[in-house]
Amino acid sequence: MTKLLLTTLLVIPLLAESISTTTVDKFLEYKKTKYIQSYEASTIKRPQKESYPVEKTLSKGSFEKTPAFNKRVDKERLRVQKKIVQIDKVYDKSVQKYENDLVKQASKMKKAKADLPKVLARSLNGILNSYLGKPTIKAFVNNDVSSYNADNEAFVTTISSKGLSIDVEVQVPVAQAQKLYNSKKLKQLKPEIKLEYMQGDLYIHEIVVKYKKQKFNVAISGLKNYNTSFKLNHTVADTIIVWKEDSPKDKDVVAFNKTLVKKPAKKIALKEPFQNKAQKRYSAVSTSSCFGCHGANFEKKALGKSKVVSNMRSHEIKEALLGYKNGTYGGPMKGLMKAQVARYSESEISSIAQSIGREAMVKSTKRLPYRRKSSLGSVRMGHKLYAKKVKRSCSLSANTIASRHTQDGWKKSYKNGDFKSEMVEMCPNTSIRSWRDKYLPHYAAFFHEYASDSGNVLSE
Repeated sequence: MTKLLLTTLLVIPLLAESISTTTVDKFLEYKKTKYIQSYEASTIKRPQKESYPVEKTLSKGSFEKTPAFNKRVDKERLRVQKKIVQIDKVYDKSVQKYENDLVKQASKMKKAKADLPKVLARSLNGILNSYLGKPTIKAFVNNDVSSYNADNEAFVTTISSKGLSIDVEVQVPVAQAQKLYNSKKLKQLKPEIKLEYMQGDLYIHEIVVKYKKQKFNVAISGLKNYNTSFKLNHTVADTIIVWKEDSPKDKDVVAFNKTLVKKPAKKIALKEPFQNKAQKRYSAVSTSSCFGCHGANFEKKALGKSKVVSNMRSHEIKEALLGYKNGTYGGPMKGLMKAQVARYSESEISSIAQSIGREAMVKSTKRLPYRRKSSLGSVRMGHKLYAKKVKRSCSLSANTIASRHTQDGWKKSYKNGDFKSEMVEMCPNTSIRSWRDKYLPHYAAFFHEYASDSGNVLSE
């Protein structure tokens, strides 16, 4: 066995892949947690004893003889006694099963913990193969014989992978080397490196080059770019790691890598009126300061006194805003609105009016045909069900209900089984029959289509 200390074999590719012993330790912890959880049964609950039945109080009938009444009383007492015996028998059997299950679970966990070092050894094999990549000999891949030494009958070449490089001599007889070269089959020679993880260190155990069923011996002449520190915090059993071109990769490495990637912080954008893609292009001025009084979709009366802006046409809104600005228009809200509008120019006021006017809203919603089905259900069917079964009895509009969640929020609500209870809470006057289970995916698809972040608004 070639005992070259190869803690490097990990650290080199690790430089290229930003992996270190810390990362390997994290992966082993990930595998350990997953492995232990697979053996942890759901909490075994102690069985509950059924309540004993109560003997019925019987009354003697007016025309019933005493012996017959006593017989009926004895029969009732016997029925209760039999039931009590049956309950005790079932309970004792359940308790025995419960205790046996606890013993089995403890035994499984004990065995799982005893096998953990071997499991981590297999995991170490998997992560190293995943990060080290494919070991290749470029001279063979390129069918290059310039490195062949006929006197020694050996290729003096290099096995490389990412940041690692091992100088080797591959022993191939002259006749066979010439035959492989002429038939351009040198690239079929594949290196296979066996690494031995032993007591916290990693060694080269053996290197061979395979061609079909034949093996060629390899001598190591040098190891470049290596480091000598590879100590893990986990107890890992001694193991042989086979590193070759077609080594199996650990499937959990992909899932583990996702846990290392930091997700960028979400950017919070201010809501614009009517959050619709067709509508957004009309407005060049933010109206977010108006939402507090008029609502995000301008559907409310400001302080209960003004008109509902979403019902006004663009030219009416423009005249009103210019009137507020010039002091020639307004009732009780005149003073407040004049201060709000004063900072806008006439062109900005015109842009605002176009973006929130009634005809702009209609123009936007006409461009929303039901061209697709949501994964939840049919958007068209959900709209029909809402109009037929919910609209009249619910005090909230479809837009108001839909804006309660984002699209992800509606999906989560439906998936978690909270959707129906939310609907009943928001529309308490709607018949419970309107929320049948077969309707729910269509309702969910409908509200998902017009969610707060969808950019769509329904014209009701």
